[in-house]
Amino acid sequence: MPNIITDSSPQTKRADALRKAGKNRTQQATQRAEKAIRQLIKDGGNINFSSVARTAGVSTKFLHQNDELSDRIRTLADQQKGKSPRPVTPTKTAGESAIISILKKELENEKARNKKLREELHQLETAREHLLGRLLQYEDFLQ
Repeated sequence: MPNIITDSSPQTKRADALRKAGKNRTQQATQRAEKAIRQLIKDGGNINFSSVARTAGVSTKFLHQNDELSDRIRTLADQQKGKSPRPVTPTKTAGESAIISILKKELENEKARNKKLREELHQLETAREHLLGRLLQYEDFLQ
């Protein structure tokens, strides 16, 4: 059986403690944000990123980076404004989808053509340099 060696150096212990503290701090901030949302709903307050952040004591950046909280805040804010819920994905008509797929295919073809032309240009430049070198050698030979 192979021995499993664990690193129990002070640096590793500190790093583990910092990671654990960071996760704990994030969980607490998430709980405070959820509690703030419930409180704002109960009090009839405006629900937006600023009000939730202020009530929860977290940054708006934290709320934006947490996808679940961000989606919830946007949905509740839209509901307060009387808007319909945001679509998960933008809807496209069949015609738009067909046009997009055709344009994507054309773009791929043009990129492939561009790559081929660049390779051809490189080959021609290499051949030109080679011929120029031979021409200079020939001129030196004639003199």
